Amino acid sequence: MIFRRRILGILFLSVFVQSICAQDIQYVNVLRAAVWDDAEITVCWENPDPSNTRERKLVENAVKNTWEKYSSIQFTGWQKCGTLRILSSELRIKIANEHPHTKGLGKELNHVEAGMVLNFDWDGCSFSNDYCIKIIAVHEFGHALGFSHEHNRSDCGCHEQPQGTDGDWYATPCDIESVMNYCNPNYNNGGELSEWDKIGLRKVYGPFNPQGDRVVAIIGGNLFGIEGNTYSWTRLMNGVTQASISDNRIGVIKRDKTAWVKEGGLDSDWVKVADDASKIQLSGNRIGVIISGNLHVKEGSINSNYDKLLDGAVNFSLSANRVGVISSDGKALVKEGALNSNWVHVADNCRSIELTSNRIAVLLNDNRLMIKEGSINSTYVHVADNVSESQLSNNRIIAMINDRTAWVKEGSLNSNWTKIADGVIDINASGDILAVVLDNSNAMLKKGTTNQNWGLLNIGVSSLYLPNN
Repeated sequence: MIFRRRILGILFLSVFVQSICAQDIQYVNVLRAAVWDDAEITVCWENPDPSNTRERKLVENAVKNTWEKYSSIQFTGWQKCGTLRILSSELRIKIANEHPHTKGLGKELNHVEAGMVLNFDWDGCSFSNDYCIKIIAVHEFGHALGFSHEHNRSDCGCHEQPQGTDGDWYATPCDIESVMNYCNPNYNNGGELSEWDKIGLRKVYGPFNPQGDRVVAIIGGNLFGIEGNTYSWTRLMNGVTQASISDNRIGVIKRDKTAWVKEGGLDSDWVKVADDASKIQLSGNRIGVIISGNLHVKEGSINSNYDKLLDGAVNFSLSANRVGVISSDGKALVKEGALNSNWVHVADNCRSIELTSNRIAVLLNDNRLMIKEGSINSTYVHVADNVSESQLSNNRIIAMINDRTAWVKEGSLNSNWTKIADGVIDINASGDILAVVLDNSNAMLKKGTTNQNWGLLNIGVSSLYLPNN
């Protein structure tokens, strides 16, 4: 019975995620007028002291691992007030031996003296002092983002007395596990956002997507996309099994094995490009599709004619000036330049191939990952074993190992691997962006160096796609 309830809960959450991706939410308890206009809010301390440096860092890390991690919101600064010249959004924090609170919600706190008060002395706390600092900070920063107490809602059935300013926008159903709910049996939810907290937060402030890069994801079998400064996902196509992005194009294969491509904005029209398709990939002005088991590639406009490049293709990869393919007998072949140039046999016993303009990666049937760089005829370097999937991106290699860990190698082929995630079911990389889908269906993204924190892009995701290099 417990298992059945869990499955039903997962199904309900998946349906809800799809619905909020496609439309405005109707039900976290938010004061609409208090939502910040800027996704970047400068935080400053009014009375910092060297003696509380560690405690202030605890607060900063708690916020980065919750509200920042799961949305577009970025809290910056964290210095003494007056150190930085603040032109727009500022949250001022006073450290005092009194009950923690905020003087309102969200942007009502902008530039307000002691807009938030935090206490670092929790002698009466039944938990450790550090733990209390963390969970209280997460709760109060919820108020600083415009979230009211969840138990204030009339539909919660909570017997705690309503406290503080109430919200006027229910962004999720009543959530007993919310970090903002006094009726939560786990006090402040242990300083962790509930799943509904994350959903409501992303709806109000948008998903974690620095620089507004175009990303598409398959959620519940349907394709959704996001780009720019939009705060919600756009439903692009129903019944999708795979996708590819390149420049201003998106390509998909549907469950009925038809292949479609759209060019321009997310709201542009789809153009059918193939029937009986099993794989699609886009790169620059090229569209590649395996049709009825054979590789076809076209370049130029969406409506141009295909060149049939190989009979009996099981996998392939495109880059700006190369085409790579795995034949039905496991041979890896690469051609460079024009589509009618000759194939070069580059490896045997292969199951997948990845290309960039100067690298060729082949994954062998024994799960060894081999990569060469430079000319087609250069020598391979054996870079990893037990690999189930890999991708190339500029000077990076991302690999998923059979134990579902994800690793990145940066720079030369002989550089060291860095582990970036556990419990991974999908990987993707583009430029300086890394993305993984975890076995709980959370899609995580980071931009910049490999030691950057992960941010949650969405939940309920089965596959995630970034632009091909």
